[in-house]
Amino acid sequence: MEEKHHLEQFFFDKSTTSILADFIQGYKDPCILCAPTVAKELYKQGKTVTLLDIDERFSYLPGFKQYDITKPLIFEKKFDVILCDPPFFNYRFSILLKAIDTLSHHNYNQPLIISYLVRRENKFLKYFQKYRLSPTKFYPKYKTVKKSEKNLIKFYANFDFRIK
Repeated sequence: MEEKHHLEQFFFDKSTTSILADFIQGYKDPCILCAPTVAKELYKQGKTVTLLDIDERFSYLPGFKQYDITKPLIFEKKFDVILCDPPFFNYRFSILLKAIDTLSHHNYNQPLIISYLVRRENKFLKYFQKYRLSPTKFYPKYKTVKKSEKNLIKFYANFDFRIK
């Protein structure tokens, strides 16, 4: 499946997808936001998750809801973890924060894992300070993102996010 770069869609490589899916297996009600290949891998492993993504090509997955982060929907369901790989360039931090606030029901203790550009780390962490995110040691790899200082991405979490 081709990535939709005009939507800032970049898929994790197989290794990263597998690592994240294995980690998410330990949760009962995870929300996967803007990371459809992780939800697809979980489905292959027999787990249905809530997948929120703009790309309708993933609508065959149980738990898929078309989701535009600029118009966050309210879900009554409470998630035990939210994993997010958001678009980085065409959306302000305030838009992403509003989507996360809505999905977490403004619960700033909501377990949260978000990937983001290392070069924008200070500003990102300042925006999400209510969630007490910290840098992890996990740097995801993508199928088509060339490795460079400018493109360095890492995960941030508000809990002990350790990958085996």
